[in-house]
Amino acid sequence: MTGARILIVVNAEWYFWSHRLAFARALRERGHDVVIAAAVERGMGSRIEADGFRFVQIPFVRGRLAALADVRAWFALVRLYQEERPDLLYHTTIKPILYGSLAASVARLARRVNAIPGLGQVFAPTSLSARLRLWCVSTAYRLVFMGRRVRVIFQNDDDRRLFVEQRLVRAAQSIVIRGSGVNLSQFFPTPEPASAEPPQYRSR
Repeated sequence: MTGARILIVVNAEWYFWSHRLAFARALRERGHDVVIAAAVERGMGSRIEADGFRFVQIPFVRGRLAALADVRAWFALVRLYQEERPDLLYHTTIKPILYGSLAASVARLARRVNAIPGLGQVFAPTSLSARLRLWCVSTAYRLVFMGRRVRVIFQNDDDRRLFVEQRLVRAAQSIVIRGSGVNLSQFFPTPEPASAEPPQYRSR
């Protein structure tokens, strides 16, 4: 799929800059039109635009349910998807995956990649309310992953195994890609430093 319009949706603009920038640049270098959608938390939307991407602000609220903001975020995604009509949607982190997938269904966009960087605290419930929240999230994942053209990326085998065993995702539509990637021109191995002398401690 060359020259495609790809819409990357993340929870916050700084997360895109730190974890998905190189990925987006690689897509652009291959001739794709890449659009970024995220909440603005650290004023980095202009930096993303200066890098040559179109940036759209979405009012996500991270880390908690925020009913009005979540509804606004979902409507904003529906409008964006209907206006852009991307060839491929790339969602990462929980709210972009869940809300973005539901918005994609309304906009009749079938091709979706959902990248799960980690399961977060919701999958480690410590109370009755937390277990109820886990049931709601698990049910939502199961629903949004049902499409034939939906693919899910995990970063470790344990997360993928859990989702497959609980029938939240089909094994055939999921894959493990270990980590978000490392720019080897910026981060590279160096020799280990010579061992330093252990610190000296004196009693009083």
